[in-house]
Amino acid sequence: LEEVMASASRRTSELRIVRRRLDGEVEFYAKDPARAPASLRRAVEDNERALQAQERFIADQTKERQRVADYFDDIQAQLLTLWAQQPPKAAATAK
Repeated sequence: LEEVMASASRRTSELRIVRRRLDGEVEFYAKDPARAPASLRRAVEDNERALQAQERFIADQTKERQRVADYFDDIQAQLLTLWAQQPPKAAATAK
């Protein structure tokens, strides 16, 4: 899970780098954005969608990590209760 999240974070960083480059290109058309080439506008939109998808994925993975941690915390609490109910083991007798 941690490896998947690290990979998603790296991908998000890559997408942000691309976005900065695209923003630099779009800046040239700041006075009249309608003059920006369709391929550039499409690249910006695609980048934005990809960033949103990565952020949703990371959020989902974070929720999953918390769900798993909560599950194991519950199991630990149950085990501690069961272990506390066990009678103490008899001390080993000396030979």
